[in-house]
Amino acid sequence: MVFLSVCPPAWGKQHFYTQRTAICYESADDLQEFDQKLRFMPPAHFLEIYFRQVEPAPTSSLGNLAAKIDGLLAAVCRLLRLRPQTFPRLHIILLKDGYQVQLRHRLFQPSPARPFLGYGHLLAFYESGHHTIFLSLADFHEGVLAHEMTHHLLCTAYQPPPPAQIQEAWASYVEAHLK
Repeated sequence: MVFLSVCPPAWGKQHFYTQRTAICYESADDLQEFDQKLRFMPPAHFLEIYFRQVEPAPTSSLGNLAAKIDGLLAAVCRLLRLRPQTFPRLHIILLKDGYQVQLRHRLFQPSPARPFLGYGHLLAFYESGHHTIFLSLADFHEGVLAHEMTHHLLCTAYQPPPPAQIQEAWASYVEAHLK
């Protein structure tokens, strides 16, 4: 399987699960950095419903991280006017920096004829075949994650998925209107 051969250093490490996502990370420090940089806070009514569904209700910061991630995904769904229940689990792989993200991207897009991305730094990208976001921790903010979540939702909600230009327009819209 291509996916396992592509990301052995990231995929085989530690995992953190929310109701709708699986986050793969190298160390607890990476997950803590991700939590600190994710400043999005879902509305109070979302948190009330979310924590009623989780047994037992989490008291640690990781419980809040799960709510922030799933809340962000719900906010993106709301902006796109999509129902979140119908989507497969989203995988998020946290990588050290944009160079590591670029290396993973080149494994999925090995053609040297893709100069528009360059060969150095890439904040994040979504790989639709495995429902996976590859994300640079060094460059992370919730706008980047919301942008890539938009690609995930559009690629899974519509068959065939919208063209890349349409997806980018929607992803930019979501990034600009995220609260």
